[in-house]
Amino acid sequence: MIARLVSAALAYQGLYALASEDYSAGQEHLLLASEDSDHDRSLGSWRYRLFQPESLSEFEQTILDALNAVRASVDPPADPAIPPIIWDRDAATVAQNWVDGCVYDFNSDASEEYDLLAGDGDDVVPFIGELIARRIFISTPRAPDFVAGVAASLWEASSQFYDYETNTCTDNECLNYTQVVWRNTTSVGCAVATCFDDSFNFQFVSCNFVPGGNFRNQRPY
Repeated sequence: MIARLVSAALAYQGLYALASEDYSAGQEHLLLASEDSDHDRSLGSWRYRLFQPESLSEFEQTILDALNAVRASVDPPADPAIPPIIWDRDAATVAQNWVDGCVYDFNSDASEEYDLLAGDGDDVVPFIGELIARRIFISTPRAPDFVAGVAASLWEASSQFYDYETNTCTDNECLNYTQVVWRNTTSVGCAVATCFDDSFNFQFVSCNFVPGGNFRNQRPY
């Protein structure tokens, strides 16, 4: 049997945690607020647009449902419940343009690209949060909806590193999970691409969360 070796990376303030796994997931450094930020979680001054198309592709519906399932099943339970996120076609377009380049990394221009699509270059939201994941394959890629479920499961799995009571993260490895369940995130757009490389082939998933979360000294819900 040919062993599949994958690097799992979590980016946070320039530090990367690496592991061997069948799949890999990473999260962009999203802690943009300062330690003494007076951010009050209010969306009143943020101009943003939400989109819920009449129909979604199987990949889009699968990953949206999976992410909302995570939001609905947080532990400890949220009171009031965390509202579901809806599909954002502009965020999905930014994600698709990025994964089509097949460079497994974070898109440092995602927020600016989103603003150009959703607000004609104006600041629609302060920033968007990006999560990425990939599946290495030898010869045959899996169906996109399968990869969608794997990506959501990987991000949910980082909940094991989060302590809600103390609002702490073991080695900063919980940021995938806390972004998924961030209460004030209202929409998401995701995309998948199949990439062929000289070293290995992989399926690349990116999700852009609008607006982004993971502010310092704030709980996700």
